[in-house]
Amino acid sequence: MTIEQEIKLQVEARTNERLNEKLNEKLNEKTIETAKKMLENNIPAEIVAKCTGLEISQVDKLKQS
Repeated sequence: MTIEQEIKLQVEARTNERLNEKLNEKLNEKTIETAKKMLENNIPAEIVAKCTGLEISQVDKLKQS
């Protein structure tokens, strides 16, 4: 493998890593938004946690904010 090919692979790997981080951030934001909407509609925290995959402690914090 040439140096140019190695550099290209490293750049692609870093780019993919950054894209995955951004995607995960967006997914987390959407999950929190969904949990807040569920809580606003008086859905019990346990159900919110189960449906969103959040920890009950995270849901409780959202409930208090």
